[in-house]
Amino acid sequence: MPQRTPYTAVAPLTKIPTTAKKTQVRRVEADDAQLDLTPRPPARRRLTREDVMTAAEVAVVLALPKSTVYELARRGELPCARLGRTVRFLRDDVEARLRGS
Repeated sequence: MPQRTPYTAVAPLTKIPTTAKKTQVRRVEADDAQLDLTPRPPARRRLTREDVMTAAEVAVVLALPKSTVYELARRGELPCARLGRTVRFLRDDVEARLRGS
């Protein structure tokens, strides 16, 4: 998939009069077009299995019992996402919490 540049040229459509009843439409060259210079937000990186951790993996990293990890998540002290009955943690959030303590 080709990479998109943060700035794209938008070529407006112009009408070309013809002798026929229908009007032909053509694209104006990029030199004639005004550039859209508004920066686009950076593309978000997709999560991989290395980015998402289970409670057992977090317990190993933080050197805590798994029940304590669940308790910290329940209290909101450790950011997590619930997927049905399972709880998942983002590695960046866990490492930030570890650095912040």
